[in-house]
Amino acid sequence: MRNYLYPCLGLLLGGAGCALRRWQLATCFDENGLPVAGTATGLLIALAVGGAVCFLLLSQTRRTAARDWAGALGTGPRPELLPGGALYLAAGAAYVLWTRQADPASSVFQAINVVLPVLLGAALFLSGVSVCLLARRGAVEPLAAMAPGFCSCFWLIQIYHNNANNPVVQVFVWQLLAAVASVAAWYYLAGFSLGIGKGKTALFWSLTAVMLSLVALADEGALFTRLLLLAQVFCLTVQLTRLAGGMEPAGRKT
Repeated sequence: MRNYLYPCLGLLLGGAGCALRRWQLATCFDENGLPVAGTATGLLIALAVGGAVCFLLLSQTRRTAARDWAGALGTGPRPELLPGGALYLAAGAAYVLWTRQADPASSVFQAINVVLPVLLGAALFLSGVSVCLLARRGAVEPLAAMAPGFCSCFWLIQIYHNNANNPVVQVFVWQLLAAVASVAAWYYLAGFSLGIGKGKTALFWSLTAVMLSLVALADEGALFTRLLLLAQVFCLTVQLTRLAGGMEPAGRKT
């Protein structure tokens, strides 16, 4: 049962952070959308920092000698990943509709308005297919393991591109942090498919990404963003549960 402590803690802190973010959005911005001092902001920052420190300490209490996918995450089918794959595919469809309706963002490099939708849209669909294949087969090819990470990279660029001219960082900062954490989480998880996995680091970033994704879910963003955040929560929770279950207490000698 100890391995369920990690995903439950990530979900619990993320849920609390989501509630605090909603409180912050309701009380810590004026009628012009500018941030004002409030209790919710301080509590949300304290929860995020405290959660990250807690995850760091907890990850140091576990260890694994496995550096490959089979040893760290197993090879059996995991149908619990299917909702995450379906959410990635739904996010891809929602993103296509969003790009057809949204006005192109102002940018010095206008070519990004053409290239980025193609890259992010393709990455969303590729991630959905990859996660569904993983749910059915268990074992994974490196490209399938890397696909969600590429998707997170393009999503990070999308967030910056849409908010580059927005001086109110508090409006989009939690989405930005969630994207950064998800890039790191998928990067270190994909390392297992290449035989160079790092269990403690992957566990830490997966927990952090789950927490921050739930916090960012409170924002009033586009539908594809919410679906993508939910997909990450589902997939990373499943993966970190498997990862934690295959790790041993750091003090145990083998």
